[in-house]
Amino acid sequence: MDPQTDIDAWAQSAYRALDTDGKGFLLRHEILEPIYEQGVQNHHTLDNLIKVLSQKKEQEPIQFKEFAKLTHGLIFLKRVYIWDLTIPHFDSFRKKLERSFKEIKSDVNNEYSWGEIATYIPPLAKADPNWFSTSFCSTDGQLCKFGDQEKFFSIQSIGKVVTYAFLHNMIGDEVHKWVGEEPSGVAFNAPIFDKLGRPHNPMVNAGAIMVCSLIIYQNKSLEDIIDFFQRASDTPRAKIDSQLYLEEKLTGYNNHALASLMLANKAFPQQTNAEETKRFSDSALDLYFMNCSLMVNVEQLARFGAMLANNGINPTTGERILSPKTVQAVVTLMTTCGMYNGAGKFTKDLGVPSKSGVSGGLLTVIPGIGAFCTWSPPLNEEGNPVRGIAMIYKLNSIYSNFNLFHKDMQKLDVTRKPFQTKIHNTQAAIQTAAEGDIEGLIRLHNSNVSLDEGDYDQRTPLHLASASGQIEAVKYLISLKVRINPTDRWGATPLNDAKTKKMQDLLLKAGAKKGVEQLPYQELQLANVSDDQYSLIYAAANNDILLMKALHLKGWKVNSYDYDGRTALSLAASEGHLVAVKYLVVHGADPRHKDARGNDALADAIRENKNEVVTYLKTILERPRL
Repeated sequence: MDPQTDIDAWAQSAYRALDTDGKGFLLRHEILEPIYEQGVQNHHTLDNLIKVLSQKKEQEPIQFKEFAKLTHGLIFLKRVYIWDLTIPHFDSFRKKLERSFKEIKSDVNNEYSWGEIATYIPPLAKADPNWFSTSFCSTDGQLCKFGDQEKFFSIQSIGKVVTYAFLHNMIGDEVHKWVGEEPSGVAFNAPIFDKLGRPHNPMVNAGAIMVCSLIIYQNKSLEDIIDFFQRASDTPRAKIDSQLYLEEKLTGYNNHALASLMLANKAFPQQTNAEETKRFSDSALDLYFMNCSLMVNVEQLARFGAMLANNGINPTTGERILSPKTVQAVVTLMTTCGMYNGAGKFTKDLGVPSKSGVSGGLLTVIPGIGAFCTWSPPLNEEGNPVRGIAMIYKLNSIYSNFNLFHKDMQKLDVTRKPFQTKIHNTQAAIQTAAEGDIEGLIRLHNSNVSLDEGDYDQRTPLHLASASGQIEAVKYLISLKVRINPTDRWGATPLNDAKTKKMQDLLLKAGAKKGVEQLPYQELQLANVSDDQYSLIYAAANNDILLMKALHLKGWKVNSYDYDGRTALSLAASEGHLVAVKYLVVHGADPRHKDARGNDALADAIRENKNEVVTYLKTILERPRL
């Protein structure tokens, strides 16, 4: 196929799918809304598209030729429009992150309003304990941020990650001839060295000073580190807080002592004489203080972390910043040594590579997914940010991805398409029950999948097993003590669905009762229903127009139906989602399709008293069929 023909075909499909109401042209917001929903409005490949569209009036029609020209060659945009990014349902993730942030900030139970601000560095002592911000960036550059996001703070010990990554990328594991790789088990500024006289690792102060000395030994400077950080984060150049630098240099007695001890241990790369070696160690210490004094915000660090999560490639520019071996070294040491003396418990409980700083910053990297940075000055006993750790706990309680060593199937998977967890659990259980697959039900039960949960119509596995005459499946479900009388959307219980006396007797013996009488249930021939087809039904039930557009563009089967014969239009009509109903009808949904009980979309809307939908569907049905 001619590549140009393929591009034109995609543009035509996208143009149709994005047209909400079948008007034959697009408006600015219809093109831009998915981009903002996915959090990628700052992606470089989309700069021109967004710039041109932002200059148009909202009601100005955009014809196909202009759309095709604007979107030509934008491969990344194709992924945006079909929700094929790292976090497919980014808006849902963003809302959960924001809710977690607000819960910690409001702190109604007084769980997070404690901790001490670092006072041993005078400028840090002036921090407001109420300052709080967070930012997340995915490996596709999906970004969100909340709170005091524009405030800058000194990078402090998070800078150790930056310098170690910068150096390791130049010289590889050669760095570990001079710096160890093991946790020290003592305070980050303790004058303790390993058996070879080396600092224990690059994440303690002595190790970071040694890393700075090796950077100088490679004829590199602070400017090179700043350049590296800018390329890695794709953000404006970081600047030094000169006052903070001078204060740290003046009052950093422990760090001066560590440098002197390393001189005594002959730990530094040797210069021509003692005087040169002393000057060299002074330069290393100076670079260390300057690096700690770099001013950053949560977005910059989240973007830097996303580069690490993306195996060393900047998500928004596509530039390789670090080698995979360096990334492995960095995130491993963040895991084992990044949280001071709290690293062991932190890794056991939360299991994500992280690095904190005494100014209140906390950088967390989730390989393959993204990174987030939280900043709030109050610290716990180990010197780690109280609110930053709370944010990780919050996300860990929601998502299975925020612990590299343990996956809880009851939690959401942030990388799954919308409703995919529901589809792989609830829909799978219902369909397995309908087919009488006992082995499948046992497997789902052993995986902690609920066999008692209802779908978008509150239909449960017991409803469908009963309707399909699956005696053994019903017996198995009863043995698990599932609810015997769950009611679906229309008030029907599994006993309503039972067609044979044998099934009715089995249910009655277990305590079943009839619910609201329904039309007779007719089993339908069910083709294999894909995840995308179930996603479409859930999207319609939840009035998620953007997801419906994405599924349309992927090549939806708009009239596909589930085990009960229910289509996306059935659900949109039942829920009274007029915009969704119109979108489906305009794009080919059949309003005359009947489900297993003989109800069409109009009957659904009438039963649920969705008057706007009733009026619209009556108008559609009155039109002559072409």
